[in-house]
Amino acid sequence: MPTSLPKRIAYFITGHGYGHAVRSARLINALQSTSHVTVFTTVEKEFFQRELVAEFDYIELELDCGCVQYGALDVDVSATYERYAAIESTRPELLHMSCEQLLEQRAEFVIGDIPPLAFAAAARLGLPSLAVSNFTWAEIYAEYCKEDQRFIALLASIRQDYAHAGHYARLHPGISKHPFHRSTDVGLLCRNSARSREWLAERLCLDLSRKWCLIYIGAFGVEGVNWERLKHYRDWHFIGLYALPDAPDNYTQIHLSGEVEHSDILPNCDLVLGKLGYGLVSECLFWERPIAYPPRLRFAEHAALANVVQHYGIGFALTHDDLVNCRFGEALSWSGSVVCTECYKSLATTEILDLITTQFSNYRRILNEKNKV
Repeated sequence: MPTSLPKRIAYFITGHGYGHAVRSARLINALQSTSHVTVFTTVEKEFFQRELVAEFDYIELELDCGCVQYGALDVDVSATYERYAAIESTRPELLHMSCEQLLEQRAEFVIGDIPPLAFAAAARLGLPSLAVSNFTWAEIYAEYCKEDQRFIALLASIRQDYAHAGHYARLHPGISKHPFHRSTDVGLLCRNSARSREWLAERLCLDLSRKWCLIYIGAFGVEGVNWERLKHYRDWHFIGLYALPDAPDNYTQIHLSGEVEHSDILPNCDLVLGKLGYGLVSECLFWERPIAYPPRLRFAEHAALANVVQHYGIGFALTHDDLVNCRFGEALSWSGSVVCTECYKSLATTEILDLITTQFSNYRRILNEKNKV
């Protein structure tokens, strides 16, 4: 039997931030040449309309909540439990609804990044499934058990759901511990194309004689930062996607459009200043861009990502006081001397497509054997 990708794929994506959706869009675009994809998520449909190159179906569905945050850099542990427990309390209905929608969409394969219940739904219907992520909520929530013991019972259910996944493609850089029975380490899943610095400077009216720093703290923002102090770094122009209170004239807020995309910005900056998340770190690794980052509390992924950027020589750790007081002088000076050591550039897309093809081929073979009996 010739191997091929499934014709119809259901792709479940957590609604926690945009990082999971951004990297999932990279994989969906690779799949859409042969497969029709239905996206299940709470991330708004308009995001995928901008990011995806082909038609897709969209179903708004919340199967997890990630973390409820105080801001960009800290997690409200109690509120996170309350929110996830509320979702878990409707588990029978959510599982039934997910199965009904998979049947309605005629899905042949399920991918999840990384709602646990997606894999339970796939297992109930006997569909092959693949988890794609660099961490799971099991690792994140495990850290909260000492602070809030209610997570212990919740974790048991989450791990049981993850155990239903047929395979786990663990993205680099990822957390080594995970609840899956079968796994394969794969490369980066990130944006890997960009227009030139000259093109970007013309479109955004940026000064080519200055150095550029991308500020990406996230949509939640950080309270109490004295952004006005950016004015002291006159050799630098700061760029960001969000309005910064009292920002000086050497800060430009960028409004993404069909012409200027996020993938054009980071590769052309001399420094990235932002919280450590998979999307930012993977792109910094691929493009060999230095990153200065503040501490991020109660999120296990942060330590793993900090170790990676330090290992490759592209990470500069800021203190919370450094961030609040815009004390960036040392980081800005450091960025000019960064030499990336053996930076990791392997992309995961082909590896993941191979995993899907192999898993789907085995599924079809087993089905054929059953039909012959």
